[in-house]
This record gives sequence, C-alpha cells and structure tokens, in this order.
Amino acid sequence: MDESVLERELKTLISKKLKQIRKENGNSLEKMAESFDLDYSVFYNIYTGLYLPRLTTLVRISTAYGVPLDFWVKGSEKISAREQEKLQKKFSDFDLLQVFHRLDDDARVVLSRILKGYLQRRGKVKL
Repeated sequence: MDESVLERELKTLISKKLKQIRKENGNSLEKMAESFDLDYSVFYNIYTGLYLPRLTTLVRISTAYGVPLDFWVKGSEKISAREQEKLQKKFSDFDLLQVFHRLDDDARVVLSRILKGYLQRRGKVKL
C-alpha cells in the first residue's frame, strides 16, 4: 500500500475512534485536549483527521480510556491484513518497552540477563 494512502487511512481511522471515545464518555474536545496535555488546535486536527498523532499521544489516550494500542488500527478494511499485522506488532513492542521501563533498575538488569541468555541458547545472539 502506498505510504500516503496508508497515512490517510490511519488518520481517518484514528479520527473515527476518537469520536467514538468522545461519544461514549461525553467529554468536550477542550477537556480531552487538556487531559492529554495537547494544544487544542493540535488535538482538533488529530480529532478531525488532519494530523496523524504521535505514538506517545496514542499511548496517553489509550491509557486514559483503557483501550489497547491496537484498538487504533483494528477495523479498517482498507489497511491490508499485512499492514495491520505490522502496526499491531509495533504497538505490542511499544507496550512491552513501556512495561520494561516501569521496572526498577535491578529488575531491568535481571530481565535483560534472562533474555540475553535465552537468545544466546537459541542461537539468536552472539555475545
């Protein structure tokens, strides 16, 4: 799929999902923009499908409304299954990184060692 077509489709899809969330929660655009620490005009342009939001913005919205990150890309007939799979993998990777960064330093070190050992045994990493 052409990159510009994909971008337009994502803008439209995210806009529809934001409208759905707003309808379900009854929030004003101003309140939503403020709660995500976004300038109203930036949020409005995302809401209307003119801007594609940053991933960090989608994370904040997802966290606030309790929706998984892949919520934003599910349900599009125009985005191929392959493209949806790629986007969902990116979101899953991002979710995993968020969890990792919430760990304290000691837990990160232990988890890193476990993962490196696992990959080494599987022949995926040469250390």
